[in-house]
Amino acid sequence: TLWLSRGTEVPLLTADAAWHRAMLVRNIHHIVSNRFWAMAALLLYALWVGARLARTGPRQRLLQAATIAAAVAFMYSAAALVAGEILGLAHPALALLHPPALAIMQPLRVSGILGILVIVATAGLLWDTFERGRLLSVIAGCAALALFHEHWMVGALLTASAVVGSSDLAGRRYAATVLALVGAAVALLFHPPLLVMLAALAALTAALLALAPRFGASRASAALAAVVILAGVVPADWAPRASEMLFPGRTQEADRYTGDIEIDVSGGAAFDEAARWMAANAPGEAVTVVPPWWEGFRAASGRPVFGTWKDGTLVFFREDIAHQWLERMALLAAPLKLGTGSRYPVEHMGSYASLDEAALRRAAGRFRADYVVREKADLPGLRMVYGGENVYIYAIDTEERRR
Repeated sequence: TLWLSRGTEVPLLTADAAWHRAMLVRNIHHIVSNRFWAMAALLLYALWVGARLARTGPRQRLLQAATIAAAVAFMYSAAALVAGEILGLAHPALALLHPPALAIMQPLRVSGILGILVIVATAGLLWDTFERGRLLSVIAGCAALALFHEHWMVGALLTASAVVGSSDLAGRRYAATVLALVGAAVALLFHPPLLVMLAALAALTAALLALAPRFGASRASAALAAVVILAGVVPADWAPRASEMLFPGRTQEADRYTGDIEIDVSGGAAFDEAARWMAANAPGEAVTVVPPWWEGFRAASGRPVFGTWKDGTLVFFREDIAHQWLERMALLAAPLKLGTGSRYPVEHMGSYASLDEAALRRAAGRFRADYVVREKADLPGLRMVYGGENVYIYAIDTEERRR
C-alpha cells in the first residue's frame, strides 16, 4: 500500500474531514463488526500457535511477532469500542480517533491480513504435526483437506486431534482418537463426499509414507504430497459420485467440489442489455452514468462509468479520491449518511430514478459524462440513442460539448 501510494500522503494521521466522512459513510462496517468475538478468538488462536511453534526455531518466531503486532492493533480498536460503550460515544466519533481506529481495523478483517495470518498459523501447526508420526501425519493431512474444502467443523476437529496427539498430555492418544472419530462422524452425517475423500487421502498417505524411506523423503514431505495430489491435482468431482454409490440419496453440496469458478458481473436484464449496447456502439472513452449499485458495469461494458458506490473502497488509500467520490455520489443523489456501509441500501435505489434532466446536466458539467442509462423512458429533454426491452440510453450534450 505504501509503495502504491508513493508520491502522495497516506491518509492515516493527517487526512482532512472529507476523508473521514467518506470513510464513515462507505467503510464504517470495518469497525462495526458483528464478528468481533470471532476475530478476538482467531487472534488468540494465532497467538497460541505462534507461542507453540516459536520453540522450534527462528522462522516460527516471525509468525509470533506478526501475530503480536496484529493483536496490538486489534486491542487498540477493541479498547476504542469499549471506551465508546462506557462514554456513550457513537462509532463515527470513535473512528475519528488518531490514529483512526477505522483505518487500523481494515487490515484486520477476517478476509484480509488476519485471515492470512490464521491460515499461515494453521499450516505451521499441521506441518509440525506431520513430523510426529504416521497416524498423526494422516490425521493432519485429513485436517488440511477438510479446511481446503471449507468444512470448518470437520477441519477444526481433525486439527485438534492432531495437536492433542502430538502433545505431552496424559491420555493424549485416547483424546486424539475421540476427536478424530467425532470429525469423521460429522463428515458422515453432513458431508458424505468429504468422508470419501478423507478415506482416500488416508490410504494415499499411508502408501506414500511406506514408500518415503526408499526415496529418501521425509515423513512430512510424503504426507504433504498426498494432500497436494488429492486436493490440487486430482479433480474432486469423483467424490460426489462415489459418495452417491456408497450412501444413496445422501449426497449433497456436490457443486462445492464440481462447480466452475465464474466471475459474475451481471446486474439483471437492464444491466446486461445496457452493457451489450455500450460495448458495441459507444466510443472506448465514453463515460456512462449508471445506477450507483451497478458495480460490475465497467467490466461488462468495457467502458468507464461516472461512479459507483463500490468505488468508495478506494478512499482507504487516497485522500483526494474521498473528495471526488463524495461529490460524485452526491450528484447521483446517493444517501451519504454516516454508517451506510459497503452496499448501496435497497431502500434508496429510487433516488437515482428521481434525477431529472437538469440534475444529470449538472453532473455532466462537473465531471465528464457522455451517456446516461435509465430503466424507464423518462428523460424527454435528452436525446435517446437506444430504447430496448429493459433499458433506455440517452446522450448527454452539455453546452460546453455543443460549443
